[in-house]
Amino acid sequence: MKTSSIFGLVTALSVVAVLAISVSLPRGQASPSAPQSSTSAHQAASNGLLLQLSISSSMVGPGQPLLVSIDSFNPFAVNLNATAAKSWAAQGLKTGSCYSSVYPFGVAVYQGSYAAGNISQGKPLQVFPIVPCPLFIRLVTGYYFNPESSNAIVLPGTGAAIPMSASLNVTGTFPGKGGSAQPFPPGIYTVVGGDEWGTLVFLQFRVLPA
Repeated sequence: MKTSSIFGLVTALSVVAVLAISVSLPRGQASPSAPQSSTSAHQAASNGLLLQLSISSSMVGPGQPLLVSIDSFNPFAVNLNATAAKSWAAQGLKTGSCYSSVYPFGVAVYQGSYAAGNISQGKPLQVFPIVPCPLFIRLVTGYYFNPESSNAIVLPGTGAAIPMSASLNVTGTFPGKGGSAQPFPPGIYTVVGGDEWGTLVFLQFRVLPA
């Protein structure tokens, strides 16, 4: 076989191979495809509870409220007695303006992209109104969770179990007492959920330009 014939055969086979690769990819899609932003996440605490965090969207417009939901969930088929630990792993974790809540978890919002490795370098934004807070904080020694539930009796106590879950709207930052929330500037933000046993969960959202 002549050299020119061999070269022509190799060229033809190369073209066929390129066409086969092109056909295998959907039109307009990169390989691999970029992962989609998540709006929910969970993490197991050291005592077995699941800390669950969710946001209403991974993209919001300027001043558009973002719904943040968080709860502690007992995944076991038996009651779970969780002793209070107060071992918070991040700053600013709360469910309102004050730290007087009986919930064993809290939420904070940071400007930028954060995870477990760099959260200590960030500063939480003031996403709750600045109001006077009560000096008295209820003594909580633990939580007695119902099986496969977020309902728990706050200890010490023998009352009915109450939901260990909270939802809040985040619209921006509060610059001072009595002021209204200022919309977040465009960019990436991190919502951090944490419990008093040192568990952290992270979600991100983007504020779009006006």
